[in-house]
Amino acid sequence: MQNYYRDTAGRLRWRTADEGGLPPYSLAVVSPYDTTARYVRRWHIIRWKGFAAHLTETCASGSVNVITDVATTSAATNDARPLPGIHTRLARRGLLPAEHLVDGGYISLVHLERAEREHQVTVSGPLPGNPTRQHRRNEGFDRDDFHFDFDRRQVTCPRGQVSQGWHGPYPTFSPTAAPLIVARFTKGQCQPCPDCPRCTSSRESSRNVGFPSRELRDLQARVRSDLQTPEWKACYAVRLE
Repeated sequence: MQNYYRDTAGRLRWRTADEGGLPPYSLAVVSPYDTTARYVRRWHIIRWKGFAAHLTETCASGSVNVITDVATTSAATNDARPLPGIHTRLARRGLLPAEHLVDGGYISLVHLERAEREHQVTVSGPLPGNPTRQHRRNEGFDRDDFHFDFDRRQVTCPRGQVSQGWHGPYPTFSPTAAPLIVARFTKGQCQPCPDCPRCTSSRESSRNVGFPSRELRDLQARVRSDLQTPEWKACYAVRLE
């Protein structure tokens, strides 16, 4: 799998990106000395072969910073995945902080909720923004423009149309992402709308809206609100000192 593949005639061929395809980063062996080392590239800027080290340290004002946990993972592992294990080890040692300041790579709604529920730890960091196409392009209506009624299991769009379907929650492709409920609008609702071309790229010209559960959505709103306060910014700045 690593360097060769068999073509349709059964002949052994050298793998390239165009012929046979290269193995994914999570599986590609990049060193003859350690077959568990992996290659990773972050943000098209940082790249390396090997592993990732996750360090946790104290940052109390007026005292020496002390490392309280060290975790090593594959370089291809999402940064957020080690967080539950870090908290479990800190709890076992009696070293859990009341608040854990982390960078954006460690933040996910799932882990924020889990840390509060299992360990009463507040995880603080820059929560990822709205990933929808409409939000990125600043056109049409993004997810936050809709009104969500969890009691009636309905979603209302900014034009006043009420969803005709409520499904899920469904698991997502990422182990660090929250399962999503999906509200569906019909073609008959969306096609006559003048905002339809900017609101959806669906072949059926109908909009689906995915969103987390009520508890996670409330948590998301609270965290995003906190991020804008001077108090939160002053607290998080300690991590950068």
